[in-house]
Amino acid sequence: MEVNRTTGIGSKKNSDAVLLNSIPGVGWFTAFLVCNLIDGVERFHSVEQLISYAGLSPSIYQSGNKTYLGRISKQGRPELRWILVQCAWITVKKSKRFRKKFLKLKRKKGVKKAIVATAKKLLNVMYFLLKKKQSYREDA
Repeated sequence: MEVNRTTGIGSKKNSDAVLLNSIPGVGWFTAFLVCNLIDGVERFHSVEQLISYAGLSPSIYQSGNKTYLGRISKQGRPELRWILVQCAWITVKKSKRFRKKFLKLKRKKGVKKAIVATAKKLLNVMYFLLKKKQSYREDA
């Protein structure tokens, strides 16, 4: 990986940041920060692993044959979780797709749970954009 002398950021992370910047509400700083915190999407075999890495997966309680899903585990990178939630607030304002999902969840679960679920969805979209090396399209 080559290092850009002006920004100090590798060209691979630079191209990944360009892909993430195509999502409405994700700015350059956020894109670079997420790319650096993830440190290569190739490390994760599935989107569930990345969501768990960010601490956005639900905590699980099991007893016998019963499984209970609790609050988010927060067992992950707090910086990544924080930046995703902050970015989700902006994305909800700029993207019709994310706004529709957010408003539906907001009616059922409340504002805080809805924005965390939107951040989880945003990370899901980021994972697949980086895996497939495609820009975000609102109509897709």
